[in-house]
Amino acid sequence: MSGTPARFKQQRDPKTPGVEEWVHGKAQRIVYDEETDKITLIGQAQLSRTENGKQKDMTSGERIVYDMRNARSEVNSGEGKRVTTIIAPRNNAQPRQGTTLSNSTKLNQ
Repeated sequence: MSGTPARFKQQRDPKTPGVEEWVHGKAQRIVYDEETDKITLIGQAQLSRTENGKQKDMTSGERIVYDMRNARSEVNSGEGKRVTTIIAPRNNAQPRQGTTLSNSTKLNQ
C-alpha cells in the first residue's frame, strides 16, 4: 500500500498480564509478505512499540524490514542519511535475547 504516509498496526500476543502491546508502522510505501510474515516499510519509515498506549521503542530510517513472527527489525538509511533508534528500559524480570548491531559508523559527539 502507498500513502502520505501509509500506516499499519499490529496487536502483539500478550506476554505480561495487564500489558497491551502494539506495533505501529508508517512509511511512504508498505509491502506485506504473507509467506514470511515480514513487512517492509519504504521511504521515511518509522516503527514503534507501545505498551498500554505509551510509546516504548521507536526506530526510523529510509527502509525497515519488520519480522512479525519474531518481533525483529532491520533498519537501513539512504546514502548520507541517519538511522534513529530509541529503546526503552526493560523489566529485569523479563529476560530478552540480545540485539546485534552491524555496519555501524562512528557517531559525532
